[in-house]
Amino acid sequence: MPSFESPYFQIELPPETVDASSYCFALPAAGRFHPSIVVKFDDLPKGQNLSDYAALQVKKMEAQLKNFKMLVPPQSDAPDQISLSYQWGANDSRFRQYQNFRQYGIRVFIVTGTLLEVGGLQYATMLQGAMRSFRPK
Repeated sequence: MPSFESPYFQIELPPETVDASSYCFALPAAGRFHPSIVVKFDDLPKGQNLSDYAALQVKKMEAQLKNFKMLVPPQSDAPDQISLSYQWGANDSRFRQYQNFRQYGIRVFIVTGTLLEVGGLQYATMLQGAMRSFRPK
């Protein structure tokens, strides 16, 4: 990946550079916190299927996120897609996240939508609608 071009910039990189891009989108909202959607991607490790990959990511979140609580356990929406939702944090900084894992070839796209648990749930329909529109290319 010696050259990378986005809509906003271009950069020349050394050979064998790995693209570990993340895209973050702040959705419209009133108040101090804006719901967001983050899109990341990863190559599916050899020997793992999408279910294994998602289960490993959930274990990492359980270990790393304070007061983690699963709301909707991982479920397969289609052969190439797994979705789940969970809460984490405390008090005014408690978040609800919706997460979709989507396999496209050997690549896994992780689409995460984030809302405040208190005062942010009215944006859930907008957030989930935007997440459902995601299509790998």
